[in-house]
Amino acid sequence: MLNLPGIGAFKPDFTVVPLEGQADIMRFNRERDENGVIWESGDYNGDGLNDVTMWTNDAKQVFYMVQ
Repeated sequence: MLNLPGIGAFKPDFTVVPLEGQADIMRFNRERDENGVIWESGDYNGDGLNDVTMWTNDAKQVFYMVQ
């Protein structure tokens, strides 16, 4: 469980997906923050909560918000 004060608690998906192809690498290089991460939000499992995908230099992983 990942608890971010003021934001919420998140449960990681245990699947880590490698970046796929040049398009993912170019997006990562263009959009990463000062910590070398992209945070992308959306409701990935249809429960109405704001989940996030974390991109790093070689992979991405979904974290599901929990109540």
